[in-house]
Amino acid sequence: MLRLYSTTVFLFLSTIVLAQPVDRFTDSLKKKLASATTDYDRMTTLASLAMASFADHELAEKYMGQAVEVAELSRDRRLMAMIYLAKGNRYMNAPGLSDNLDRAITNFHRGEEISKANNLSALLVMNYKKLATAMQMKGDAQKAMFYSNQALSTGSNSENDTARVEGYLAMGGTYLQMNEKLLSFRNFLQALNAAEKSGDESLLKETYGYLSDFYASIKAYDTAIDYRMRVYEMNKKKWDINQIISGDYEIGDLYWKNKQQDMALRMYEHAIQLADTLHYELFKWDPYFRIFNMYFNNEQFVKAKNYLWAHA
Repeated sequence: MLRLYSTTVFLFLSTIVLAQPVDRFTDSLKKKLASATTDYDRMTTLASLAMASFADHELAEKYMGQAVEVAELSRDRRLMAMIYLAKGNRYMNAPGLSDNLDRAITNFHRGEEISKANNLSALLVMNYKKLATAMQMKGDAQKAMFYSNQALSTGSNSENDTARVEGYLAMGGTYLQMNEKLLSFRNFLQALNAAEKSGDESLLKETYGYLSDFYASIKAYDTAIDYRMRVYEMNKKKWDINQIISGDYEIGDLYWKNKQQDMALRMYEHAIQLADTLHYELFKWDPYFRIFNMYFNNEQFVKAKNYLWAHA
């Protein structure tokens, strides 16, 4: 009953936040689009606009359709494979909506087809990895394992660092979902070894994230926080504000699970402060709900109610 009530309030909070303006953030993306000089820049900015407009389904579809058009007309196979991967990700981020998970799978298959035909090993592995995740979400463990094996096999036979790391992460992630902790950990360590040898910061950050998830799954929350903090510090050095905000959520969640409510609150409030600097109200949605949910699930009902109405 408590969970149902919490979910109902979450939907209420969603309508509050989604009703607020997001023009200043999307305007900055539109200016970036207007000054874009390459197909890559036009495609990625349109895809970003689609993600930023997720509250308006028709507008988001329009932007993503334009991004696909840019990639297709360029005839650059790498751009084409990238945009179908991005389009699949967008659908998979909202799997509860009718047919979205199936649409995601269709786009990942299109990305797979283009990548395979053009020897784009890293993108091929990434599409396999996403297909494995989608199959996990559909409850099909056999197909999830099939695509994870495809990712690992392709990555292991490639000289591409990204392909190798993503292959190990795909397999480790599937084993983690199957509760095969030892096999999962072995693959994550292989990914870490390959990422460290590559010196690629983005691969290191992704691998640290998976290791954090692994340690959280065995309730070793301090170690999970350590790995998330590594990612957080790397993002702070580059001042990647979107990723810093995501890090605030993730680290806050781990502190909450570790029964450190004050630290969780500190991280969530920091995310809200950064969202204010971007003038993008949707970024406040997650921390608002997390703070309310933390109070509510800790049976601090008065605090939960007061927090809700203070932000209504």
